[in-house]
Amino acid sequence: MIRLIENKTADLDFVCSRDVFGTRILSYFNTYGAKFDFLKVWVQYDESGAPCGAISLMDADMTLTCNENADFEELEFFIKATPFSSLQCQRDVMKKIGITESIWGYVVRYEKPQPVKEADISFFVDYKKMYSLISGAKLIGVGEYLPWLSDISYRVNHGTAITAGITEGENLSACAAVLFMAEHSALLGAVATDPHRRGNGFGGAIVKTLGNKMLKEGKRTELLCKNDSIVEFYKSLGFIVADQWGIKYN
Repeated sequence: MIRLIENKTADLDFVCSRDVFGTRILSYFNTYGAKFDFLKVWVQYDESGAPCGAISLMDADMTLTCNENADFEELEFFIKATPFSSLQCQRDVMKKIGITESIWGYVVRYEKPQPVKEADISFFVDYKKMYSLISGAKLIGVGEYLPWLSDISYRVNHGTAITAGITEGENLSACAAVLFMAEHSALLGAVATDPHRRGNGFGGAIVKTLGNKMLKEGKRTELLCKNDSIVEFYKSLGFIVADQWGIKYN
C-alpha cells in the first residue's frame, strides 16, 4: 500500500535512512513539509504494515528509495501512472521496476576525515556566480536558474543545504554544496571549478571541507558522480564506491 504523507512520521525517517535517495526525500520533506503543492511524498507499506519505500515528487522530479521488502510491482504501476520528467533511484531498483535508465553512475561515500589544502573557503556564495559555474560544467539536474535559485536558497535558509566556494577578487573560482541534509546523512554535489583555475586543488578542498564537517556532525556523507573518470578524482579525495544510481528522463 502506498500512502500520501501529510505529517512527519517515524516511518518516513526509518525508510529514508537507508540510502542517498532517502536523504534527498527526507531533506525535501523537512524543508517544505506537505504545505506546498509542488512537493508530494508517499510511503509504501508491506503486508505486515512496515514501511518499505518512499517516493517524492518535487515539481516533476521523482526520487525513490526502498528496501528488499518493497512491492516492486506496485511501485512500477504507481510510477508509470504518475507523470514525471525525471526519476532517480538505485540502479538495481530501476531494473526491478522495469525501467531502463537514461544515464547512470556511482554513489561514492566519504569514509573518514581527510586533511585539507589551505584555502579561503566561504560559506556565503553568490548564487548567480555559483549557477554560472555549475551550469557551465553541465552538471546533472541543474535546470533553469530561477527554480534552482528558489529551491537552493530556501533550503539553505532552512538548514537543509549548505553552499561553499572560493572567491578570488570578483570571481568565484570553485564551488560545492551539501545539496541535501538530514539528521544522520548528507548528499554533496554542485562541484565545479572555473576552467581557468583548475589544477589548484580548489574543488577538492571545498569537497573535503564539507565532507569533514558532515562527518563531524555524525552524518553518513555521499555524492553522486558519473560512470566516467571523475570517480577516480573522488577516490583521490577519500571516497569509496558504495552503490550505483540511475536516472530516467521522460
